[in-house]
Amino acid sequence: LFLSHSKGYIDPSNLDNGTSVTIAQGATLSSVDFPLQPGVFVAIAGKVIDESGNPVAGAEVNTICYDNTLTHYQSSEDTTKSDGSFILAELQVDNGFFVTAESTSLLSEEIGPLALTEAGINDLVLTLHPAGSISGQVVDVNSGKPVKETTFQLDMRQMFRGRNSIMTNVAQLDKNGNFTISNLRSGSYGLYINSTPDIFSSFSTGIMPPPEVTINLKNGEHVKDVRLTFNYEPYLKSKMARKTQPANPSPKKETKKAKVAEVHGQVLHALTNEAVTDFHLEITHSTMGSTHSSRTVHDPEGRFIIYENEGKTLTIDISAKGYVPTTTELAGSL
Repeated sequence: LFLSHSKGYIDPSNLDNGTSVTIAQGATLSSVDFPLQPGVFVAIAGKVIDESGNPVAGAEVNTICYDNTLTHYQSSEDTTKSDGSFILAELQVDNGFFVTAESTSLLSEEIGPLALTEAGINDLVLTLHPAGSISGQVVDVNSGKPVKETTFQLDMRQMFRGRNSIMTNVAQLDKNGNFTISNLRSGSYGLYINSTPDIFSSFSTGIMPPPEVTINLKNGEHVKDVRLTFNYEPYLKSKMARKTQPANPSPKKETKKAKVAEVHGQVLHALTNEAVTDFHLEITHSTMGSTHSSRTVHDPEGRFIIYENEGKTLTIDISAKGYVPTTTELAGSL
């Protein structure tokens, strides 16, 4: 059981631990207590304006503050009134608040980190700017022809809150290899092609390469005709190999002389043996200090392939909507 927030009290500092209980069939538990300390709470208040200085009504204003472990955070939101004013209330005195505002096709730059003292903040002004976009096409690196794979997605790296933040599945290709990423703030963006669910995924190894294209986007700018390349021939060979796999393979350890080992698997309904076509795959590399990598898989036969360097020990966690999560441990090294 977890308690995230109680008005007037300091939020629990270790949300990842929670309180563990064991429930027997038909039993009722009592005295499952959460001891809390009263806190000092203040507000961040101000207004939202457009580029001409006019107040913007109906804009959504959000703030968030968190520590580096992401186990303790605060957040609040409000909608601006007719004069553009807002109040983000019930915030505990703390450092590192980030505030943003947005309305239809309009975004503010993120302000922060702000230190919130017992005096609060009463005069914060957020200016809305037109949102930008990035669009283009993914083509084969050899022929230059469009990559017609609608399961392909784009991943994006953005300088966010002073550090590189990786956002996955920000856009999907259409039948002609085209993509559009909309509703973007100004800033620097790096683009990758993600061919989930196989080796060519940017995250299949847990190591992010340099972006193929980097774009410095201005407020309201629409960058078009961005060209991303993809080595299509090896992918097609991998795709054909998946189609010729046995009907019911299970995740297993394979011995290969090559430096890269393969794990082939299929996710099936436990009772009907039907393929689960949409699921989330998370890989823990215990030999790398419990490093995690994950991706969402969309495959009509529920199949996946994991390519890892030899010498690793893996734990595979699979979850899907409507199903109980399952874990498979590959004992020993690949």
